[in-house]
Amino acid sequence: VPASPKTGFKCARPKQNFLPWSEREIRTRVPACARAQGWTIAAAITDLGVSAFRSRNVTEGALGEFLAAVEAGRIPVGCVLIVESLDRISRNTVVDQFLLLLRIVKAGIELVTLMDEKHFTRESINASPLELIVSLAIMIRAYDESLQKSKRIAAAWRFKRQNAGK
Repeated sequence: VPASPKTGFKCARPKQNFLPWSEREIRTRVPACARAQGWTIAAAITDLGVSAFRSRNVTEGALGEFLAAVEAGRIPVGCVLIVESLDRISRNTVVDQFLLLLRIVKAGIELVTLMDEKHFTRESINASPLELIVSLAIMIRAYDESLQKSKRIAAAWRFKRQNAGK
């Protein structure tokens, strides 16, 4: 099935993968994961330079376009989204990250994280809900790291502005 010029996504059949990640990872680890699972890679998406801290990757970036295509039925239920880690889809508040994970899974997309080799589906979460504790710890760390970085950068800019004329 050719890619839609509007979305750039294509999915010929279920269990195809959409990949927001660096080119190096797309060329190496992601194809290896797809081959091991018997999946066909349908498209790769990247949000280079688009912040996941305030969810700009969802509101303005390729991940948001992917989700819109899923919710509009242009990407079928059963497709797979492979990411390095949960912190690659969001670094927003823990609640927003958790809701995004559930949004993806509830839409019928399997989310696979290569860092810890987790497969998130409605079935896997319902079968082992305690697995979400580790996921929540990753989400907490991602938000805290980004929050601290944001505070440091803001402080550095304040310092520069205060000392600009001195």
